[in-house]
Amino acid sequence: MNQVLDYSAGFPGAGAIKSAGYAGAVRYIGFPDRRKCTTRDELDDFSANQIGMALVFENSTTDWRGGFGTGQVSARRARDHANAIGFPADRPIYMAVDQDVVRDGEFATMVEYLRGASTSLGGVHVTGVYGEADVIDRARDAGVAAWFWQTAAWSRGRRTSAHLFQRVGTVNVGGVGCDINDVLQEDWGQHNAEDDMPSVQEIVEAIKWQVLAGDWRFEGNRNPMDMAAQSVATGFAIQSKVEAALAKLDALTATVSDDEGKVLAAVTGSRSEILAAVAAIPASGKPTDEQIQDLVLRLREGLGQELAEEVGRRLVGAPQNGG
Repeated sequence: MNQVLDYSAGFPGAGAIKSAGYAGAVRYIGFPDRRKCTTRDELDDFSANQIGMALVFENSTTDWRGGFGTGQVSARRARDHANAIGFPADRPIYMAVDQDVVRDGEFATMVEYLRGASTSLGGVHVTGVYGEADVIDRARDAGVAAWFWQTAAWSRGRRTSAHLFQRVGTVNVGGVGCDINDVLQEDWGQHNAEDDMPSVQEIVEAIKWQVLAGDWRFEGNRNPMDMAAQSVATGFAIQSKVEAALAKLDALTATVSDDEGKVLAAVTGSRSEILAAVAAIPASGKPTDEQIQDLVLRLREGLGQELAEEVGRRLVGAPQNGG
């Protein structure tokens, strides 16, 4: 299981983080003059070392108690700082709910805080929440966040579905005390060279044409994505699994409203099934394990971008042959 760090007392450096065996870090955003917040230099350092960075906003542990209006202002500050350092706008920002939330009125306030935040971040699909298990469950049920970072604190030993899980205890990396987080999903909201990934249209073509239209063949360019996609086309044992996952994806998309966040929440399980099916392709044929992993990486990164806008339009009605 991959792990990532979060820290506020300094800058351990991407090289030290990578050497210590961690895949990246979640960094604070929103206050350029505070030492705890990330910078363009740190983001560039992460990119140069090819490790991931996700973002979290927290001014104080009580931010969320301000409700909708505070959520709007806080998220606007976070997004402005993220834009200034070159962090992509289509990547989420986690909003911290760094207290034990126990009463119904508090949960209602917390939900409104995230609802307000989503209006400034660009939508629910780029809105995350950090908090204990109950906070994550309430946010998910209310449809106000699509990214979830659970802390062990106040969760009373209970685990819930999330992208990250913050453990108890710290580790020293590069002279800085850091929290450790388990990575529970391949895409945990990080940015690391998405610009090298193909467009959503290219990804959909690789899935739909090469998986469902088994007679499609690539000619000429033999890059890893093409070769892996051709393996999908000829791997009939796995084809039915991918087709079933895509069918479920289409069905789920048809049952939700046009709200982008609800679409993303609804199709998360199907996206995981698609990736699992592709990853399970037998190692026979031309593609190597590394090439298959490359395709899975590309799928993961691409499907995390503008999925709600593209899924219904591009996954349905693709050509059923190479012509």
